[in-house]
Amino acid sequence: MYAILERLVRYPGSIHVPAWIDRQQLHSQLIDLCHEWDQAIRKMDCRTDTHDIGFIIMPALRMDWELHGNRSSLTSINSAARSLATRHVPSARAIRIWDLLKKKDVEILSMEDNAIVITDSLCNLDLLYYAAHHAQDHVLAEIATAHAETLLRSHLRREPTNVSSYAAAYLGQWYSTYHVANLDPHTGSIKERLTAQGYHRDSTWSRGQAWGILGYAETYTWTKDERFLWTACGLAE
Repeated sequence: MYAILERLVRYPGSIHVPAWIDRQQLHSQLIDLCHEWDQAIRKMDCRTDTHDIGFIIMPALRMDWELHGNRSSLTSINSAARSLATRHVPSARAIRIWDLLKKKDVEILSMEDNAIVITDSLCNLDLLYYAAHHAQDHVLAEIATAHAETLLRSHLRREPTNVSSYAAAYLGQWYSTYHVANLDPHTGSIKERLTAQGYHRDSTWSRGQAWGILGYAETYTWTKDERFLWTACGLAE
């Protein structure tokens, strides 16, 4: 609904509105509908039990803030970012994604000895950077960058590069990804790499790879650190 509203406001030519419908009235009705549905989202901004708070909060409330200047939406974004920051494990330089992982071939049940990190988490860093920018809280940005740097080490697999068959704009290293890495929370060392939703431990879960492309591209836009840009390109290749 917010995506439709964004098009109506920012790109009005992209939506055909019949002549018998008043655009301003349609705009008002869409805002009312969005606000009716986003109340439940706002109530989740204090959740500290999930890393997915960025996925939950940002798509709707960022649009509400940017399109209408609704201060309560920005407040929820800032609150959600601080909720996510509580999952940061400083000694591992990573955000703890899952508290445990239990499935038929693996059991990781101790938070004292394990810190589970997955590729999806890269897409929640935008929440931290966005809040850091608006709240002038550099700590949130530092947490996001540390996490992105850690995943460079823990989740990427170098792949053979083949650029002979076409004229490529990107000539750097290619990467595939592990879905899950289990880190030692005290040292940040990698205990094991595996998957939770992919084919097998050493396969590339395609949706996780997509999260990596998007997450590192977003991280680059905030940091202008070209390591993240080249990583996004390498993942895309």
